[in-house]
Amino acid sequence: MGEYLMPPAPSNPDGHYEDMPLVALHDDLLDQQGTTWQFSGEVSLSPDAGLEVLQRYVALRDSLHGHHWGMKDPRQCLFLPNWHQVLGERGQYLVILRHWSASIQSLLKRSAQDIALGLGATRENAALWQDYGHAARIWIAYNEALLEFLEQCPPKQRLVVTQQAVMHGLVLPDLVEGYFAIPLQSDTVSPIKPGLVHDEVDESLHAHLTEDQVDRMEAIWDRLLSFAAHRAEHESPRWVAGSGSDWDRRLAYSILAASPYKSAPTGSEAKGKIAVTHGETAVDLSVADLAARADRAYRTLLLLDAERYTREVLDLNPCDVASHVRLACIFLVSGQLEAGESVLSSAIERLGEVPLLLHFKATVLDLRGRTGEAVALLNSASATSELLQRHRIAFMLKGGQPDGRLAFEAWARNRSSSLEAWQKTARALTGVEHPDLRKDLAFRAASVWNR
Repeated sequence: MGEYLMPPAPSNPDGHYEDMPLVALHDDLLDQQGTTWQFSGEVSLSPDAGLEVLQRYVALRDSLHGHHWGMKDPRQCLFLPNWHQVLGERGQYLVILRHWSASIQSLLKRSAQDIALGLGATRENAALWQDYGHAARIWIAYNEALLEFLEQCPPKQRLVVTQQAVMHGLVLPDLVEGYFAIPLQSDTVSPIKPGLVHDEVDESLHAHLTEDQVDRMEAIWDRLLSFAAHRAEHESPRWVAGSGSDWDRRLAYSILAASPYKSAPTGSEAKGKIAVTHGETAVDLSVADLAARADRAYRTLLLLDAERYTREVLDLNPCDVASHVRLACIFLVSGQLEAGESVLSSAIERLGEVPLLLHFKATVLDLRGRTGEAVALLNSASATSELLQRHRIAFMLKGGQPDGRLAFEAWARNRSSSLEAWQKTARALTGVEHPDLRKDLAFRAASVWNR
């Protein structure tokens, strides 16, 4: 699935199995076309965008893994025609369908938790409440793109199953090996945990949807199911009433009272703030230009150029932490994990326990199957940061350490009571105009805090 996989998180300690350069590649293609991963059909995506960098990605993976390898990223739904142009007949597509209600519920749950704990990009997370119907539009855009591709893709190149079928015992490795004639290690322990997925959907989800959106999503879902080679006996969700406590409701109303709705700032106000920020920035332009070139080359998989520019930056400024990290990442993407670890170890020896360097070294240790060493590194570090705490807990949970759960609960309590968490929650709520969505977000935040 790639050499440099997305690191685990406390909410998903087993990892996402998403290749970091692949995710960056898709994010760049979306950015170049004026949108983000929250694409909801607001622009027209070109089926010819990024073909050159996609070809580089395929060449890189071929050089590392031979003819058979895989890739996973939800954004890929939006670029299947592009990938199909590059891969041609060798492309084989395993599609796992998830009901729209479960997808949107998961998206809202994750975003509300990040807001309540003061994590991530508040504006991006809050958009799911501030823009009525936004979550549904995202699902529609992704799945209409997927449906259009399935209708054109030759049947021998696609295998479609439902998530419910997988959770009810469908053995994917055997199925994929037989259908696509791909040699797989069928004795590999599956990362799928059926207990984490269920068919219950909270009725509060209806507050985010219009009747037209529900009808449209149901129509898309039915058409998607027509392609499924394997599905469960019952694919429809079970709608259930919310299970929050009276304490959650009381706290939610307190949060609402303290966070009245305010309209978004005008363009001139926003522009003024940006100008101040830019005015405070002073960087050596020669180093900044080289660093920008290195970053562009890295993200477009021109790895030799990226390494050359990065080394030039380090010659001019040996203390540039970002360049040490980039150099290590270049090696990771190239499959040279030992070299990447060596770069980070040398940088830490030279610059000290910089949190970003420690984070990436722990990530490399985990990628190399040394999760226990990653935990030990972060436990022994004198440097502290929110990033290091969060990833230390994720590695503890992944490694099955008995005190991992206790560490996570203590960390979540501290985050819930932090000023940053309160400020981000209030900032998100003040931009939500729809009264039902205001209550929904406040209740979700209160549930996280009381938990």
